[in-house]
Amino acid sequence: MRPKALLVKYLSAFLADFADKRPGFGRGLRDPFIAKAIGAIQSRPNLNWTLAAMSRSAGLSRSAFTDRFRAAMEMTPTEFLTAVRMARATDMLENGKMSIAQIAEMIGYGSEAAFNRAFRRWNGSPPGALRRSSLTAGGQKPDD
Repeated sequence: MRPKALLVKYLSAFLADFADKRPGFGRGLRDPFIAKAIGAIQSRPNLNWTLAAMSRSAGLSRSAFTDRFRAAMEMTPTEFLTAVRMARATDMLENGKMSIAQIAEMIGYGSEAAFNRAFRRWNGSPPGALRRSSLTAGGQKPDD
């Protein structure tokens, strides 16, 4: 076996074993039920994701889903949903031209105010501050 192929084989085995033993995203993706929910949430973060809707997407009861999700991911399903939404919002704020209200709607918040509060709790500063810092870091003026 070629050295590169051998390295890939052993690295893959190590990462698979590591993911099985450590909670987190990799372990969540290896669980077929949790992976379904992760995929559904990531593909449509703007939906009104209740715990019942997330557990239905995984094909589990609410209690079984919550327990299994928490064990695999080391966070609640709601915390994961927030992380997905905020990561997407961060990318749009830093790289896009959409208004904050449009971003709020695209990631599932009913109002710009609700999004502002959630983003500030998650990031420590409001979305407008991130947008302004991204624009000035990119060499653009905030008024552009």
